[in-house]
Amino acid sequence: MVEARDEISQRFSMRAFLCLIVLMLCPLASPAMSCSVAASYEVPNNFELAATADTILIGTVESERGDPMEGDPTVLVRPDVFLKGEAISGTVAIPGVLEREDWTATPSDPMTLDEANPDAYAGSCSRFLYARHMKLVLFLKKYEGRLQLIDYPFARVSEDVPSIDAPWVRAVRIYVEVAALSPDARRPALEAHRAALMRVGDDESARIAADIARQLASNRLSALN
Repeated sequence: MVEARDEISQRFSMRAFLCLIVLMLCPLASPAMSCSVAASYEVPNNFELAATADTILIGTVESERGDPMEGDPTVLVRPDVFLKGEAISGTVAIPGVLEREDWTATPSDPMTLDEANPDAYAGSCSRFLYARHMKLVLFLKKYEGRLQLIDYPFARVSEDVPSIDAPWVRAVRIYVEVAALSPDARRPALEAHRAALMRVGDDESARIAADIARQLASNRLSALN
């Protein structure tokens, strides 16, 4: 009987085990770790994220800290480029674990700008699994005086990018620039950026232009008006 149980246990994938860990951590973690969202919840759009964040940076995943079974595992990210906010020294800790042999982090699609990384939909509401040396675009906000990853479920707060010129980085730079304008100037500025990108005509620029169009068409325009 013991041997049979051992054999069955070995058949579970490590990804399934990770999901179980995440679910066990939900009661102990931030709201981003729980999938119990209200029916009225709407994922913040990309412009809202850029406007809300205190700091946005591109950083490289270096290591992890803590034990998943202890309830507070974190991944340490070294900042490389700051897109918004003052530069900070040292590493940034975000909730998560590094991939293992059978825990494979799903890379973000560099051409997808309207949805979070697929791993965010695997049971934790937020991405929880990363690969060492990934370059992440992190949206941080001060909670109780400390910069932490923004904790909106299913939002694009920790997407990985292939380079600092990737479409997602280009889009974020635009949103940060426009968010700094007066409310009345933001919509015309976004429309001008969209028109300029459409004139360029390449696929990456077209994807960014389409994302800007989604921000403009959103029914949550308080950040734009």
